[in-house]
This record gives sequence, structure tokens and C-alpha cells, in this order.
Amino acid sequence: NGIPQPSIHSAKILGASEFVGTEVFASGNYAGGISLEPNIDKNIYFPHIANDDYWWTGLVAYNPSVYGTNLSVIPFTDSGIALPSKQIFLSGKSQYIGTVNSLGLHPETAWFKIESSGDIHSFELFGTADGKQMAGCSTVGIKTKRGILPKIEKNGGWTGIAFVNPNQTLTNIDLFAYDDNGSIVARNTLKLNQYDKIVETAENLFSYGVENFDPSKLNHATYIVFYASNEVIGFQIGGSANGMMLESIPALSVKLRE
Repeated sequence: NGIPQPSIHSAKILGASEFVGTEVFASGNYAGGISLEPNIDKNIYFPHIANDDYWWTGLVAYNPSVYGTNLSVIPFTDSGIALPSKQIFLSGKSQYIGTVNSLGLHPETAWFKIESSGDIHSFELFGTADGKQMAGCSTVGIKTKRGILPKIEKNGGWTGIAFVNPNQTLTNIDLFAYDDNGSIVARNTLKLNQYDKIVETAENLFSYGVENFDPSKLNHATYIVFYASNEVIGFQIGGSANGMMLESIPALSVKLRE
């Protein structure tokens, strides 16, 4: 009935089947939505950290069980160097919540993972300090060997893309940019060492390590498909030219027919 209930911090939907839902966060002039996901896991990956005078990154890890669970929060630099980890006990039905700064993660953290003794759910939020942009996405079950980054912003907008190799071995990622007619307009191959991360704009991602790159071809690209030698985390974040829209999307996993 429109009455604030500040004591409520989380909720469960029980007995549901085959439905679509969205959770929306709003504050001042901005809002961000996250699709409701039924996934829980013991290994959670946060593939991108935006943390400076303009950007902030928030995160939530939620323990849906009545029993407590132990969390190991393990951050990495973009070159795959492990930084000091944090050990946290998360009691039943409780949350680990905050921004990168408030949670005391190392300032060189480029991405991090959570290893939990019990299954948890989590998501990540990105926002700007001017209060105009916010976006969120789930961080559960986002590893894949074959995926799609479904939207390259046009009309003066921008698209940033990140890939993380969560494996202890070298991983190759073959990238293909397509137009709306299904034609390949650009391609590239990335090599990521163990725990490496790369983050670039869509255009720079296809010029990375490539000679004679023609950036004009990306003018017609509307989405990206990738194939990796090991499971990776792909992620995109995009904004509009007027600075009023922001969206973040984990790579959509592609299941090939047998």
C-alpha cells in the first residue's frame, strides 16, 4: 500500500515456474534493472570494476540458506596477479553488500571472484557519481565457452567490453562482429593468460594486436559472437550519447545443437 518498509532487505519467490521478472533500483535521476535469475552457485565472478572519481561499483552476495557460509573474496589485477583476499562469514539469509571502496578491496582490483562453502546468489551494480546513470547485472552462472554480446551502441553511444580468463591456463578467444544481416564485418583473436582481463571499447577490441585494421567496418556491427578454448566471462556495458542511459549485460551463453 505504498508504505515504506525499511526492515525488508531481501525476498524469495517460492513455488513459481516459467516466469520472467525484473528487479529495478532507482535513486534520484537514475534507475537500473536486473533480470530475476534462479541460479545460485559456490563460485561467483565479478568481471569488471569501475572505481574512480566518476564511476562506482557496488555488489551484493546473498545467502539464501538458513545456514551460514564462509566466503573467500579473491581480487585480481588486470594482468592476473592475485591480490590479498578477504575471509567473510555470511550468516543465513544475510547479505554481503557495499561498494568496492566500502568493502576495502585492493585499489588495483580489476576483477574478483567469490568462493563460497555454500551456494549463494549475487549481482553487480555500476553507477556514476553525478547521479545520471546506473546499471546492474547478475554475476551467477556467467562462464561460457561460446557466447554473444548482443548490442553495440550506435548514434554516438559507446560500448565497453571485458573478458576475464578465470582459468589457470592460456585461453584463446575468437571474436566475430556481425551486422544485422548476419554478415561478419570484423574478426580478431585474443590470447589471455591465467586470470588475465582485457577491457576495451568494441572498436579497440577488434584492433587489439591486429595490423591493417579498418575501423569503418565496425560502423555496421551490431553484435559480437565469441568462441573460447576454455570457459571465460564476457561482459558488456554501454551508454548513450546524452549520458542518460546505461546498461550492463553478461555475455549470453550459446548452446550448440548436438
